[in-house]
Amino acid sequence: MENKDENQKLTLKDYYLSLSKPVYPKKEFVKTIAAACDVDQYTVRNWIAGRVKPMDPSHKTILSEYTGIPVEQLWNA
Repeated sequence: MENKDENQKLTLKDYYLSLSKPVYPKKEFVKTIAAACDVDQYTVRNWIAGRVKPMDPSHKTILSEYTGIPVEQLWNA
């Protein structure tokens, strides 16, 4: 999913919540990001919830590239 509306500001959590209602796409998103970043799914869920942010800049880049959300906007709309 790309951030098509330049005026719409999405955070990582907003992106996650915008995924289809069935559990599968959201689960798949978490699994994909966890695998790409080589971290636990629990870690990705913490990133989504905003409890912690990735310390490794490459993880932020991966999230940004996957979601289409600029890095500086992932947690702040």
